[in-house]
Amino acid sequence: MGREMKENLIIKLKELGFSDYEASVYVALLDLGEATADELSKTSGVPLPRVYTVLDELVRKGFVDVTMGRPKKYFLVDPNEALDRFLESKRKEIEEEFKRLKLTCEEFKQMIEPKYLHVRYRISPEELLLVLSNLNEAEAKSREIISEAKEEVLIMSHTFGWAKRIMDVLEDAVKRGVRVRVLMNISPLTEKTVNALRRIGVEVKSHPAGWYPIRCTVVDKRVAVFIIWASKPTSGVGYIYRPNYTENAGLVRLLVDVFEKYWQEG
Repeated sequence: MGREMKENLIIKLKELGFSDYEASVYVALLDLGEATADELSKTSGVPLPRVYTVLDELVRKGFVDVTMGRPKKYFLVDPNEALDRFLESKRKEIEEEFKRLKLTCEEFKQMIEPKYLHVRYRISPEELLLVLSNLNEAEAKSREIISEAKEEVLIMSHTFGWAKRIMDVLEDAVKRGVRVRVLMNISPLTEKTVNALRRIGVEVKSHPAGWYPIRCTVVDKRVAVFIIWASKPTSGVGYIYRPNYTENAGLVRLLVDVFEKYWQEG
């Protein structure tokens, strides 16, 4: 094999990720056909103590195989098979690396986003959304904001089954002169709730859309607790997205506009 050919082969092997020693030993073995470690050391110029390590690595990569005689002799695996396996192995490595990088990117975004929002836009994430852990926490937060209401409380709920748990703060709000309006499904099943609300001075209208995928409590067009249903419940509470609390003017305005639209139609 000519010197130029050897040099070109070594360049290509190094482009595939081979080390200098690995490429030199591989080309030497291609030249010899089959050889011992000592022969490969002399032909490739790689020191004998290093040749053993290099050969073990080439065997591990699937480019070289070895006989079990004494002394051991090494020979090349069919390059087509070796390179096909090598490419498949690299493909899997790249896919795994991509998955790892993607996961790291997602984790990094979650870590950096609050700080970025604060630095870039001078807002905190909680000014957009504060995630509430469950319905109980949503109801507790609703009680809290209703108890601080000064002008108006808007509530949109399908059956308003949780009304009895906040009836006291609704009554107190009405007594303070706060206008309380509720959009809900009015039917024989909700008749007791509707009557109880009206008795304490709450205005109640039937939601014209029937079931609606948003439940919300908005106070003074300033703050809101809302839940977006993932699907129409067939029983119980169905499947919901996590409840949220917001002081963001845009989100609150959107909820108010939706409420007023259906209030006019109710």
